[in-house]
Amino acid sequence: MSRPAVLVACTTAIGDTLMSTPALAALAGSFTVDVLVHQLRRPLLENNPHIRRLYTYRSNLVFRTALALTVGRRHYHRLLIMHANPTFLPLLKHLHYDKAGNIQGYHYPSLGLSNVRVDDTAHTIDQRLALAAWAGAEPNPGPMRIYLRSEETLQAVRWLRSCELEMQRPMVAMCLGTAQPQKFWPAERFGQVARALMEDGAQVVVVGSRDEVHLFRRAEKKAGRPLVPVLGMDLRFSSALLAQMDLLVTCDTGPMHMAVAMDTPVLAIFGPTSPDVFGPRGDCHRVICLPTTCHPCLARACPQPRRPECLLALEPEQVIAEARAMLEARRTSRYES
Repeated sequence: MSRPAVLVACTTAIGDTLMSTPALAALAGSFTVDVLVHQLRRPLLENNPHIRRLYTYRSNLVFRTALALTVGRRHYHRLLIMHANPTFLPLLKHLHYDKAGNIQGYHYPSLGLSNVRVDDTAHTIDQRLALAAWAGAEPNPGPMRIYLRSEETLQAVRWLRSCELEMQRPMVAMCLGTAQPQKFWPAERFGQVARALMEDGAQVVVVGSRDEVHLFRRAEKKAGRPLVPVLGMDLRFSSALLAQMDLLVTCDTGPMHMAVAMDTPVLAIFGPTSPDVFGPRGDCHRVICLPTTCHPCLARACPQPRRPECLLALEPEQVIAEARAMLEARRTSRYES
């Protein structure tokens, strides 16, 4: 007897997509799971054993119409909106499902869409697990995970060696950019951290988008020696590289979640956003957070975007000390194993 199917929508950012993966694993214990995912985030969910079918989503009328013709042929026991922008909602009238739920506050009885109340102070992963439980999933979540193929891991190792990086020496990744200015820690301060860690013998690579070349140059100038750029690489290759790192130093941004999904220790620098809701989970990760009068903040626009005081108050010395402690813990754990 076939199991009932659910359709899950994860159509926004990197972190939003990855923080849905534990709920997808929980759902797979009771249902067949299909997922609607934004075209730019699809690589994060490829090869995921908990997903039967991936549908690519784009936020434009023509693409939504074509998608409706494809997905609309199937009937789903539940539609779960893990995270989606309002532009996603017009698609619902073309889909077939018994009930739909979300945790973003959307409530449209005419579309069978209910707002499922969850604890908004809980971690985002737990909020999405609560939505999965509403659908009837058993409380057996999997980890937040990107499922790489062995050849993808080998490709990353070969690339690092081609850059003359020594696999036996500590490798530290840094992510300098963020889409929201209130999360931004100056690139020059990352450069100071890089210089101190390289003086200790670590090797530093910088991950990010092609648009962040100017940040890379500012950090490299402050570091006073060459850094290795990993800019504009696709998400799966970047994930494979992060899996080889001993540490990622980053603000609250997508690569933070990618590193957590690859079991790479993360030192996360948080300003106005809440690490309790969005931060890395696990004993190997650490968060540096300096709360201010506007903490926590979920605004898209910082009142002082050029001088977000919550992050400018954080000096490089504190980040350096935490990074050194985490690298030592990593070295010790590897020695003992």
